[in-house]
Amino acid sequence: MRVPVVFDSHRFRFGSDRIPNTVSGELPDRAKSIANRPPVVESVKALRYQWGTFGSSEPVVTPYRLIGDVVRNRMLSLISPEQRPFGIAAVALIGLLGSTSHAQQVDYILDTGVGTFNIGPAGFDANVTWLNAFDTVAGGERITQVSVSYGDIEDNAGNTGSDEVLLAILNDPNNDYDPADAEVLSVTPARWVDTGFGEFMTYDVEPAVVDGVFFVAVVMDVLEGASPASADPNSPSAGDRSWLFYNPEPNLDDLGSSPYILRMSQGPFASAWMVRAIGEPNAACTIDYNNDGTLDFFDVSVFLNAFLASDPAADLDGNGMFDFFDVSGFLSQYAAGCP
Repeated sequence: MRVPVVFDSHRFRFGSDRIPNTVSGELPDRAKSIANRPPVVESVKALRYQWGTFGSSEPVVTPYRLIGDVVRNRMLSLISPEQRPFGIAAVALIGLLGSTSHAQQVDYILDTGVGTFNIGPAGFDANVTWLNAFDTVAGGERITQVSVSYGDIEDNAGNTGSDEVLLAILNDPNNDYDPADAEVLSVTPARWVDTGFGEFMTYDVEPAVVDGVFFVAVVMDVLEGASPASADPNSPSAGDRSWLFYNPEPNLDDLGSSPYILRMSQGPFASAWMVRAIGEPNAACTIDYNNDGTLDFFDVSVFLNAFLASDPAADLDGNGMFDFFDVSGFLSQYAAGCP
């Protein structure tokens, strides 16, 4: 998914004092002629320039963020006709510098968005685990976020229970939607939030790579009479993929030994939990040069510098040459996003 960055529109006039030549301190004549023309840019971020050859012996003005077809056309006028195909790709690449690209995501959801009742232990305090089972979808194998809609954590006397939460991703080794033998993939500590009716709190979790059937679980110590687990009886799954466990203490490693186990489809409140997950592609991202999980200004800047320096990091097709195909490959990967 491409997320464009939008800036306040204002006029900007190119002037030779605004476009320093980092090589000689002066502008070439052809660049000066462009710099001194009337203003054409309607929206700009911070402007930065460098000189690059792009396979030509004549320097090319390279803005790190310019918006406007007129500007791009003028940049292309600096590129010789034989270099024009590469120049077009280069200008497109430059245009990415003010945007951010994220990986496409898969939303794992069983509920309809309306949790009409909340559930908790009625006659005793307990460590409660409630979870949903999901089928892995291609392109969503790496679980990075979990969303939960909560009920209350107060007992009938108004005492407030612990707000500590564990969010867990578990693997189903035999793909039977039964978590009795589930294998823990990741556990992330979190805090309960008073989300309100039908609202969700989204958490970044320790990423886990899933395959086949997997579970997303919420674990809390709950006071007798408190009801933190929000459920949706209108879910198309009718509770068949949702489970509830009561334990004296957290028992994620052996849920099958829990003293109380309920498959929600078999109880008095057939429903799915208001627990969701977000998955991203589990693929290597060769152009996320700073490894922050996001494609943005910094990655484009590194690629441009590497390309101009004939650094192997920019040889994306691995043929030992630095040409149009490397730039085209970068554009394609950037548009697709990275996990």
